Amino acid sequence: MTNLFASEGGYQLFELGSAEWFWLTFSLVVSLLALGVGAIAMKGVLAKPTGTAEMEEIAGAVQEGAMAYITRQFRTIGVIVIPLAIIVFFTSREVLNATGEGLSFVQSGGFRTLAFIVGGTLSASIGFLGMWLSTRANVRTATCLLYTSDAADDLLCVDLGGRRINNKKKNDTAAQQTTNA
Repeated sequence: MTNLFASEGGYQLFELGSAEWFWLTFSLVVSLLALGVGAIAMKGVLAKPTGTAEMEEIAGAVQEGAMAYITRQFRTIGVIVIPLAIIVFFTSREVLNATGEGLSFVQSGGFRTLAFIVGGTLSASIGFLGMWLSTRANVRTATCLLYTSDAADDLLCVDLGGRRINNKKKNDTAAQQTTNA
């Protein structure tokens, strides 16, 4: 039962070799690239037409309801996160090497709590952004479907990298007229 928790493992020397640095850098670059692709895709989705006034009104109500839901959810989670952060802090311990160098209880607890809060905040932020974007994408998908002529065209109302696969002239013209109206 000893060393059950990570903090009970004691001090560990942490040095990165060349392979570890490569994979760390590679992961950072891929992450930044993914964020860039996500931003471009989001811009492409938001550039699409939103449909008729009635469609926009319904979409606005859906967006308002979704934001009310996620805001309430975050308030509830916030009440839980504070006691958990306190538990994370107080379950830490001094992490020292054989010569007595390392992290004090406060430093160890502070870093652990900071990592917990930053991770939770980033997770909540992407959840909020996902809800925000998905409620806006719904009306754009419905608009695409509004201007298709048959079931086969309906299946092609897909947005990939900001480009609609369905590229029939009549649909693009009608969608453009809706945007300009």
